[in-house]
Amino acid sequence: MDDCARGASGAAGLSQAEGKIASAVEDFRASLARGRRMHPRDLEKVEMDFFALLRGLL
Repeated sequence: MDDCARGASGAAGLSQAEGKIASAVEDFRASLARGRRMHPRDLEKVEMDFFALLRGLL
């Protein structure tokens, strides 16, 4: 795999992780607006996606 293909693959993975994080943040905001809290497992998923995004940037 050449560098260009590797870069495109990495960018797609980062974009997917960003989308998951944005979706989880929106879910969190909506649950707060309804007076609810997120389940700890949901927060763990957000944390895992966030750190995957950071690893991809480094």
